[in-house]
Amino acid sequence: MARNPEEAVVSMHSFINKHSDDFIEYWGAPVHMFRVPSLEAFYDGFAKQTGFVKNIFTFVAEWWQLKDKDNVLLLNYADMVKDHEGSIQKIADFLGYGPYTEEEWQDILELTSFKWMKANERRFEATTVWDVPPLVRGGIMRRGSSGLARMEGLSEDMAEEIRDCGKEILTEDAFHWLYNGGAA
Repeated sequence: MARNPEEAVVSMHSFINKHSDDFIEYWGAPVHMFRVPSLEAFYDGFAKQTGFVKNIFTFVAEWWQLKDKDNVLLLNYADMVKDHEGSIQKIADFLGYGPYTEEEWQDILELTSFKWMKANERRFEATTVWDVPPLVRGGIMRRGSSGLARMEGLSEDMAEEIRDCGKEILTEDAFHWLYNGGAA
């Protein structure tokens, strides 16, 4: 699974800020390091300095080389948002599951929908893995959408830097797929 890197940066900013104070303190880290109010500060600090942006492209470059193997299914988040049912069908086919009755298929689609997962978000928050909850309630899922990075504050300068990094690492077809989805 890969996601447009601009959206990944915006999403990671929100995710980092949603870690609970108790969880941060559990690991002995200063809470203020996880409270980065502006997307710009997050991008200049965490996203660039930790290699997060570069790692997005490296991840895709490595998997892109394997995308035609029978045991690899490479999916783009934007495609899953655009075509939830088609994406779930691809996954089921890849795993060799099915056929399903109509009732089973509708249950699968409901249980894999953003709407259901958001309504049952607590199930995904790993609340029993550590002695303290890692995230504030409602911290794991935001919108279930794609294409909103600019609306959420990603500047053109940040986007250009991200694109330039990706063009150094990915082939043109992998770059296009990562940003736009479609057939891998």
